[in-house]
Amino acid sequence: NLTYAGEMKNGMKWVESGTIETVRNISFYGRVAYSYNGKYMAQATIRRDGSSVFGDGHQWGTFPSLSLAWNITEEDFMKNQNLFSNLKLRAGYGISGNAMGFGAYTAVPTYGSTGDVKDGYVMLNATKLANPDLKWESTGMLNIGLDFAFLKGRINGTIEFYNKKTKDLIWDYPVSSYIYPFSSIAANVGEITNKGVEFTINIDAIRTKDFNWMTTLNLSHNKNVVDKLSNDLYKTSTFSQGDPMVAGVSANGWTQRIMEGEPLGTFYTYEWAGYNAEGISEYYTRDENGNRNGGTTTDPEYKDRTITGCAQPKLNLGWNNTINYKNWDFSCFFTGVFGHDVYNGLRAHYTAPDFFAGGKNVMKEFVTERPASDTGSNIPSDKFIEKGDYIRLQSLTVGYTFNDVFNGWIKSLQLYATMNNVFTITGYKGLDPEVNLGGIDPGVDYRWSTYPHTRTTMIGAKINF
Repeated sequence: NLTYAGEMKNGMKWVESGTIETVRNISFYGRVAYSYNGKYMAQATIRRDGSSVFGDGHQWGTFPSLSLAWNITEEDFMKNQNLFSNLKLRAGYGISGNAMGFGAYTAVPTYGSTGDVKDGYVMLNATKLANPDLKWESTGMLNIGLDFAFLKGRINGTIEFYNKKTKDLIWDYPVSSYIYPFSSIAANVGEITNKGVEFTINIDAIRTKDFNWMTTLNLSHNKNVVDKLSNDLYKTSTFSQGDPMVAGVSANGWTQRIMEGEPLGTFYTYEWAGYNAEGISEYYTRDENGNRNGGTTTDPEYKDRTITGCAQPKLNLGWNNTINYKNWDFSCFFTGVFGHDVYNGLRAHYTAPDFFAGGKNVMKEFVTERPASDTGSNIPSDKFIEKGDYIRLQSLTVGYTFNDVFNGWIKSLQLYATMNNVFTITGYKGLDPEVNLGGIDPGVDYRWSTYPHTRTTMIGAKINF
């Protein structure tokens, strides 16, 4: 071990420390495109990317892609039809690399204070192990799509299917402390698959002299699964994630587990069984195989945890409408997410036994629900897992246009008002159902970092001279 240039015994009370780092990235890009009579199209690209965050010999990555398209409406057999104005079939496959989110010292060893003091000296110990084999994360994606338009373009849209495989995901893996000076190492091991479909349709629904209505609907579905967490060198069965930092739950506060064969955002908690005769929370118990054994307990063990929900939504929705009636114009945009669960960390936190004893603010529904001695009431359980479905009127705009104002000095004057976050329809009991659904721990309503969406109103004018 190394030592700081200073002695605790000579009056040094603390050690100031920090990090200075520089990350360098460089990219080269090439593209070739070909089109034959507007019927058949092909495009090939290649990227050569370099990043300083990876190990020696692995700092460069090559990422190609190829896409093909067939414009069916340009074929001779489509010339005499009047239904489709556009019909194009597309297919493509490409590989992309990821170096975002990794620091300059990801692949090299680092040293720092771990709190050890010897003979009055603050010791510098290993805080991260080197991995010279660390390389780019890569994602290969196959997509097949169909663009369409008919009724002279009044109805148009696209449908696309995709299959995305991400490999060599970087994670900190546990290693033997008998062999290595630190307990974990960053390594390329994980694999995740995303499959889904996206559908968009634009409809020019009504078109008259005084009234027009255009609407756009977007729907998407994605299925996520963790394929691999271990290899021959680095092994783990699971990773624990999603700790909402609930008061009084200092150990094992995580709510999710990353494991092979399951999606990211899988809730892995205790199952709440209600209250016993004394008003104390009980939880279902399980045998060594993970099956319910018919019992309950007020002090559950690790083996009593099980899959209790999933944060991956089954459907995402976006719906936009634009309506014009004479000089009036109106637009609204709805968003929605359906078929997923959310862990209400806020409710779990504000039912903490410490809050009752300390006279702090708590949710009123829990004041008389249970005795203050129910110390296990807010441990991670499905008691706080709720359906996160919602539909929200994201924005609403109403305007009126005056023409030839002030004897033609102003060609047009539009007055309008816009409101964002107008209303939300949901059964979720938290502050806002729109929680983060990305990353490695989606669907956790963190009480310490989540701020609900605000409602804003704007009034404005557009003037054309």
